[in-house]
Amino acid sequence: MKLRDLRRYAKDRLSGGGIEDGDSSKLELLFEYAFNFSRNFLLSEPDFEIDENSREYARFEDALGKTAAGMPIQYAT
Repeated sequence: MKLRDLRRYAKDRLSGGGIEDGDSSKLELLFEYAFNFSRNFLLSEPDFEIDENSREYARFEDALGKTAAGMPIQYAT
């Protein structure tokens, strides 16, 4: 999966959980927590391939699900 697609997916999941669409800071925190990606990397490497079978992806999915369910980002990460 490309990074841009994962960002879109995560944004949709957060929006479905009632988190504002424009709150990119939570997305950035999730990506930094799970993948150690900086904000600059997120913006400059949209075609970077993410392995959906990696530990990092599983960590991201877990934290994303908890955040979308209303858990504060500080506890989800």
